[in-house]
Amino acid sequence: MAEVGGNLIYKGDVGKSNITIPKNSPVKFITSNGVGKCDINAKTSGEDLYTFDLTVGVGSITVQN
Repeated sequence: MAEVGGNLIYKGDVGKSNITIPKNSPVKFITSNGVGKCDINAKTSGEDLYTFDLTVGVGSITVQN
């Protein structure tokens, strides 16, 4: 993503997903997972203006800058 300008809902199942956001984005993350995992490695601003709701079943999601 070049710019974060809204909320995001992502529901993944099997497989791997990588999401790249700009540094200091005003985002908070809500994650839930089954067997898979969510790795949040992104530096955010802490403002929590937008919500990224990430759900994964068997796969994995990585969020980075």
